[in-house]
Amino acid sequence: MNRNIPNSIENYSGTSVCVIVGDKKELKTKVKEISGCRIEKVIPIQKLKINYKQYQDKRKLLGSYSLFLCDNKILKQVCTFLGKKFYEKKKVPIPLFVEKKSQKEIQKQIEKILNSLVLNIPAGPTLSVKIGRMNLAIEEILGNVMKGCEEIVKKIPGKWSNIKSINIKTFNSPSLPIYNSLEEYKELNEKGKKNQEEEPEEIPLGNLIDNLTKEFENESKKVLHQKKKN
Repeated sequence: MNRNIPNSIENYSGTSVCVIVGDKKELKTKVKEISGCRIEKVIPIQKLKINYKQYQDKRKLLGSYSLFLCDNKILKQVCTFLGKKFYEKKKVPIPLFVEKKSQKEIQKQIEKILNSLVLNIPAGPTLSVKIGRMNLAIEEILGNVMKGCEEIVKKIPGKWSNIKSINIKTFNSPSLPIYNSLEEYKELNEKGKKNQEEEPEEIPLGNLIDNLTKEFENESKKVLHQKKKN
């Protein structure tokens, strides 16, 4: 599920996109000729299975590109083949409709993905979403967090009544709490289902803005301090 956010996470000069398609030659050609979408590699699925069969080859592929897209028709088998490391690094291929689509239609899909928050609802109680980059301004990250919270809550059964906490972290930092519910976590029940159909509640984020600003100022100082050391 893709949701627009104010400040793009993926659409910047450092982004490199890898697209995995079916084995028809025209599919690779059609995607490869798309310009302006930061596509660096187009891999047919058969070549993927041959060239990246070994674990170390998959690890190398994982580190070579910042974003992976995949033809929707082969998404399931591609995700199974790539394995859990892609899940752990939040680089699971994002579905792309390629067959029976024009280059212009495919380009629009990719542009939307590059400027959106990609949300995968898990089976468990914890949801992790990439919301920003360290080279975004604090205000830009804050805008993404606020919009991200708004969109994510819409998809949670029971909405805010079933959200226990919201934390934010960088790749290497501990989780920093920016919201904690004062109520006990509620299991989804008939009341929760009813609440889901009601009008969205006002977001009870309290001092989230001040907390978030302080946390990112502290984190930015740490990063600058480490750079000076090096």
